[in-house]
Amino acid sequence: MNNLQKNHDQVSPLWQDDMRKNYDAQWGEFDDLMKNYLKREAPAYSQFLKKKLQDLNRYLRG
Repeated sequence: MNNLQKNHDQVSPLWQDDMRKNYDAQWGEFDDLMKNYLKREAPAYSQFLKKKLQDLNRYLRG
């Protein structure tokens, strides 16, 4: 996400046509959703996956 934001910031001042308004609306919504995911959902999902991997390891190795 950091790379995507960096690339977005580099192109942003160069792109100023009518399609840009539509893009900005979509980008804003996407950016908000991703920031929410990264702050709230991703850590919980990582913990969930970690537990599942531990359970799988115990199952496979006894």
